[in-house]
Amino acid sequence: MSQIDSFIRELIQYGTLHVILPNGEKHTYKGKVGEEEATIRLHNRKILTKIIADADLALGEGYMSGEVTFPDHGLTRFMSMVQRNRERYYELNLHKSKWREFRIRMRALTLRNLRRAARSNVEHHYSLSNAFFRQFLDADMQYSCGYYSPTVLSGLPSTAIARNPNQLGQKDNAVLRPASDEAASDVLDAAQRAKKQHIINKLAIDGQTRSVLDIGCGWGGLMLSLCDQFPQLARVEGVTLSTQQHVLAEKRIAEAQQADRAKALLKDYRDLDQTYDRIVSVGMFEHIGRQQIPIYFQKLRQLLAPNGVALVHSIVAPRAGGGSHPWINKYIFPGGYIPSATEVLPAIEASGLYLCDVEVWRMHYAETLRAWRHRTIAKRDEIIEQFDERFFRMWHYYLAACEGLFNIGGAVVHQWVITRDPDVLPLSREYVYKSPV
Repeated sequence: MSQIDSFIRELIQYGTLHVILPNGEKHTYKGKVGEEEATIRLHNRKILTKIIADADLALGEGYMSGEVTFPDHGLTRFMSMVQRNRERYYELNLHKSKWREFRIRMRALTLRNLRRAARSNVEHHYSLSNAFFRQFLDADMQYSCGYYSPTVLSGLPSTAIARNPNQLGQKDNAVLRPASDEAASDVLDAAQRAKKQHIINKLAIDGQTRSVLDIGCGWGGLMLSLCDQFPQLARVEGVTLSTQQHVLAEKRIAEAQQADRAKALLKDYRDLDQTYDRIVSVGMFEHIGRQQIPIYFQKLRQLLAPNGVALVHSIVAPRAGGGSHPWINKYIFPGGYIPSATEVLPAIEASGLYLCDVEVWRMHYAETLRAWRHRTIAKRDEIIEQFDERFFRMWHYYLAACEGLFNIGGAVVHQWVITRDPDVLPLSREYVYKSPV
């Protein structure tokens, strides 16, 4: 125990962590600041050694197997504490075991996401079934960050709003947010509708716009919204590498009677060869891998018409080189990589494209994940029946870990508006807010 005791005592600088050992002993580690508390229970000695060797991987695997539990439904509190103390984790180099460094180097060599690997990685996640994703997503099945605009939150009853003065780190300014998990779940649909409309506004579609490409179109929701709003669009195409997404997107397009101008393609974006007036990509960029970033923007320029507009919506990491978490990579998104802004902006410049607008969404994904987590917990029995207890724990851990990352860990969402001609968009951003979002 002396080794784990020293490990935790050096690590915890913020909040108070209670550790319950396999024999029932309880040890408390109090940081220098912060009043938050979390409790973790370890159920055998082996998990102690694994956590010391590689905490990022071992904690998730331990929770999946039941070797690690969090009393009083305290997983999200623990994840919050992990993020609060993550800088200390890096300061102490506790992440730099020889085995972990070797695995990171090997992962960097394999994250090339060539066509066959890219399709396999996507299928790993999305082959879980459309029925499963329906259990926790909004009605339109938007599997990316919602937009919690003032209009969205103002539609909530007053009992569903909490004043949280520190939510964005602003001690003097109160911030509106859903007051409970239930309220967060209720407002999810509105936030996803607002996200789609905000993106559509940024595309600045006009009477001359005839074609739109959606790279990573998911289940087709954004494509259908574009068709509904713009009858002048003659060609709305989306590409996905997920067989299940493709089948459902095509079904939804047919049911909406839009098959004459909308089509979902089971295709790699790198294999496209036509040009489009508008290109949009929401939540797909994180799947391409670090080595593909320059290639992505070179292809974007090739596909974009000379007077076209593109929007890329992506998660952005707080630091370069750290965007591939070993547990997430192994169990949730193989081949994925969360870039930093410093890794993306040079690639845009090198491609010959112009970056015309950048918007940073802080906390919006934390609220989205909070809603997904609540909906997942509400469907616990159904998910266990479809898969098993281990799978439910894996998904719960994934959502809670990501929620902590966005809530405290510094991850944000960026939206980049990109053109080939710097003069195709209005000089001010007023056009973005032409309709309420």
